Amino acid sequence: MNLLADWQSGFRFTWTGGGGIPGIVNNVQWRDYRNVDLRLSKSVKAFAANIQLFMDVNNVFNIKAMTASPSNVGYGFFDTNDYNDYMKSLHLPPEIADLLSYGNVPGNDRPGMFRKDGVAFVPIGYVNDAAALPKTPPRLETGRRLLYYVRATGEYMEFQNGALSKADAAFVNQVLKDKAYIDMPNQGFLTFLNPRDIFFGVNISFDVKPF
Repeated sequence: MNLLADWQSGFRFTWTGGGGIPGIVNNVQWRDYRNVDLRLSKSVKAFAANIQLFMDVNNVFNIKAMTASPSNVGYGFFDTNDYNDYMKSLHLPPEIADLLSYGNVPGNDRPGMFRKDGVAFVPIGYVNDAAALPKTPPRLETGRRLLYYVRATGEYMEFQNGALSKADAAFVNQVLKDKAYIDMPNQGFLTFLNPRDIFFGVNISFDVKPF
């Protein structure tokens, strides 16, 4: 049995919210990449033949990694707007987000993070204070929920039965845990291109005596 583990530090790049801000360069870092490959092999000898049976497993733990990146919008992201929507939905650390031109819910996200499988999208709107909250509930798809983050108080608000009130803490915690707020790339079939692959093979060689 052979194991090959691979880890790569995430590359750094510039993110300013879709525009340009003088003095901000390489301020964010893509999520680190990690992977483990496995080979199982068994060698036997039959007469003059040396036979090796083997199985190669790429990404043996089926670790998901986004293949989309700012250097190539075509992987997962449909266009620049799709990419910007994804980046703005991340909860970047305050030391990064506070210098940007849009409101960002503080957190510890890094580009390359993604919403948990099977989790419905729950957008989180950002407002500086309670006075900026909407007075009437927005029109949403059936079953869709929407949270608002109030920066001044650090509270999450939600419309319930037509009235705005403090969101249920258990629901908010689950949304944050599942990364339900992340606006994933529209071309989902191109977002993860490194699933677990299993290959079987036979290697046969012969011992040939010289004349």
